[in-house]
Amino acid sequence: MASRELTNGIKQRFKLNTVGRSPSEIQRDLEQMGVKGFVVHMSPSRITVLADRADYESNRRKWNDR
Repeated sequence: MASRELTNGIKQRFKLNTVGRSPSEIQRDLEQMGVKGFVVHMSPSRITVLADRADYESNRRKWNDR
């Protein structure tokens, strides 16, 4: 697995139904979609990902294209 630098990270939020799913499952799904970052918080209807600033816009495009 590639190393990720998070010193230049920002929090990015996505709406997703997370009921009954673990953070590991959500993380795996995000990686399959191509979204880069770490799941740092989950609520029943939203996830927060710590992502690099350089990946912010590409993450949003990949999320919206799903």
